[in-house]
Amino acid sequence: MKKITLILVLFFFSCERIRISESELSGTFKAVLVKEDNFTVYDEVNSNNIVQGYSKFRLTFNSENKVNLIEHTSESFNGNWEIISKNSNFSTLKLFELQPKPDGTDGIIEFEILTKSTSYLKIKLKKSSLKTGNTINEYLLQKI
Repeated sequence: MKKITLILVLFFFSCERIRISESELSGTFKAVLVKEDNFTVYDEVNSNNIVQGYSKFRLTFNSENKVNLIEHTSESFNGNWEIISKNSNFSTLKLFELQPKPDGTDGIIEFEILTKSTSYLKIKLKKSSLKTGNTINEYLLQKI
């Protein structure tokens, strides 16, 4: 179990930013490792997490660019999503027209896409989150 955690942590920290297309992002992802301001608050393989609620975190994308976000607080938001590519090494995942509007947003949440593989997606909030005390959060998500 510790070996799996080590592999995930190495993957989480060692990958370069990438560019992906919308067609590469589909399905449901769950949180396996979450950092708030570079401090690990959730690791799926640990039973004594600081924020156990991240076990509920889900991000579901469908081919019609609809999204469902379930936060660590169990709040659920529905809206649309798109990939915005700034250049060949950088992509932004934009969730917009979210209903109800998450606290501190205008119904828009943007993430920098750090890595993407067939099973994992690593993203980082572009703005701080009010729900976590104005921290910049980073998520390692696994496709389920």
